[in-house]
Amino acid sequence: MAGKSTAMEEARKLAAAGKRVVAIIGWRVPTEPVRAAGLRPVHIAPDLSQPTPDADELLSAEAKPPLRALIQTLVSGDLDFAELIVFAPPFAPVSVQLEDLRRMGLLRESVPPTYYFETMMLRGERQRQFAIERTRAFARRLAALDGQPIPGKALEAEVVASNAVRRSALALLETRGTTSAPKGSAVMDALGAGDWLAPADHVATIEGLGAPTGNGPRLVLVSSSVLGNSRVHGLVEEAGANIVAEDDIYGSHFATEEIAEGTGDPLEAIGSFIHDNQPMQRTSPPELRRAWYHEQLRRADVDGVVFYAEDPIWGWDVPAMRAAAAAAGKPTTTLLLDVQLKPEKALAQLSEFVRSLAGETNA
Repeated sequence: MAGKSTAMEEARKLAAAGKRVVAIIGWRVPTEPVRAAGLRPVHIAPDLSQPTPDADELLSAEAKPPLRALIQTLVSGDLDFAELIVFAPPFAPVSVQLEDLRRMGLLRESVPPTYYFETMMLRGERQRQFAIERTRAFARRLAALDGQPIPGKALEAEVVASNAVRRSALALLETRGTTSAPKGSAVMDALGAGDWLAPADHVATIEGLGAPTGNGPRLVLVSSSVLGNSRVHGLVEEAGANIVAEDDIYGSHFATEEIAEGTGDPLEAIGSFIHDNQPMQRTSPPELRRAWYHEQLRRADVDGVVFYAEDPIWGWDVPAMRAAAAAAGKPTTTLLLDVQLKPEKALAQLSEFVRSLAGETNA
C-alpha cells in the first residue's frame, strides 16, 4: 500500500524480530491458517520502481513489468527470509516461471519453497467444494513446516479475529461519502495495512482514522484488476476530487461478509468464504459485479466515474458500463495506463476531468 511503510519493509522487520513470515503474492489467500500455525502472513505486491537486471536476463522482452518486478524480487533474494512463498491469482505465471528456474538450476538454493493457492472464477457448489479442499490442502502444507497439525481452537480464534477486522472496516466504509469520512486514500491505506498487521493492530489502525474528506467532486473507481494500493486515490485527490467507493477487495468489497463462526469446521467455513468473496474483477457471471456498479450510479452523492484499465485481462465491458453512467447522468473518464509507470500523465487526465465536473457543478 502507499504510505510511509511498505509490506516488504514490514516483512523484513518481522523477520528481524524473530517472527516466521509467510510471503503471499496474490489475492484472497486465507490468512487464518497461517496465523493459527504460528506464522505471520505478509502480502507482497510488485514494485515497479525497482530496476530488474536479473529478470531482464531470464525473461523475454515481451514480459510485462509486474512479472519482471516479481521475478527480480524473488531471484535477487529479497524474500529469502520467508518460510514459504504462496502464490495466488493473478500471479500463476510467476509461480510457474519461478519453479522452471528452480528446475533448470538457475535459482539460488536460498530462495524459499513455494506453494500455489488456486481459486476459480466461476461460482457454484462444485467450485465451493474445490475452494474448501484447497483451503484444507493449504493448511496441511503450513502444518508440514513444523510437522504437526494446526490446532482447531487456534483456527477458530483466528476466524473470530478476522471477523473483528471486517466489522471495523464495515463501520468505516459506511461513512464513505459523508463529510466526516476520511479521504479515499486514507481508507485504502488503512485497509491495506492488513497486508502485514496482526488483526488487533489492524482494528486499531482502522478505528484510528478521522481526517475529513474535504470538498470537491465525489467519484467511483472501477478497476480491471485488484488495485492493491492507493495510488489512483492519491492522484484523484491531488486533482481536487475524492473517491468515495471502489470496486476492489482493498476498498468497498473488503468487508462484504464474515467467515461463519462456531461451525465446528473452521477450514470449511474459511474455504466457503474464499469462494464467496473473490475479487469482483474475477467474478463470473459478471452480473454480480455489475449489480454493485449500478447501485453506485444511483447514489445522489456520486458525481462521476473513473475507469482504470491498466490491465484489461478479464475483458470487462467498459463501453456498456460507460453508457450506463451516461444514462444516469454521471460523467466518466478512462485511464488506459499504469499509474505507477505514468503518474504525471494520469494526473493530467484526472485534473482535466475534475475541472470539467466542477464546471458542470457551477453551471
